[in-house]
Amino acid sequence: MGTVYNLSGDQIEVAPLPPISRKRQVRIKKVQEFFDTGMKVRDIAEFLHLSTRTIYSDLKDGKKLDRLLSKDLDQEEVIGREIRLLETARRMEWRAYRLETNHFVKVAIMRNIIALHEKLAKLLHGVGLINKVPDRLSVTSKINFKDDDVRAAYYKFLLLAREREEESSAF
Repeated sequence: MGTVYNLSGDQIEVAPLPPISRKRQVRIKKVQEFFDTGMKVRDIAEFLHLSTRTIYSDLKDGKKLDRLLSKDLDQEEVIGREIRLLETARRMEWRAYRLETNHFVKVAIMRNIIALHEKLAKLLHGVGLINKVPDRLSVTSKINFKDDDVRAAYYKFLLLAREREEESSAF
């Protein structure tokens, strides 16, 4: 049985992995963070003074470790914590935006707000809490506008879209 530590620091026993020291678990997390941010394996190896073979091994064991540790997590609690974190960060950025007087800093803050909004939308979409609605609608020439029912349905759709746009712009 291998020994690993869950996110709260409790020691748990798992079968599929060989014993992994706490020091190696920390190194595996660093390697995963570097890899996830776009660093190449060769660059990570040079930065940490390790071989590329060790980096590949750490990435492979890191995946196994993540899978095993995620079994102990309460998925709803983790998702709720992430949503609260993103919402709090977004509120703080909006506050900073309202208080800031420098136009260039306001632009940078707005970029942060947009990035946080995109992360939140990606998280919600990834866990199935929302479905992505298309931002643009394209009408092709293949639609039979000669049919009275098609024209009537299309007209009702346009009226509804304009009505919703006016309601959202009123706020």
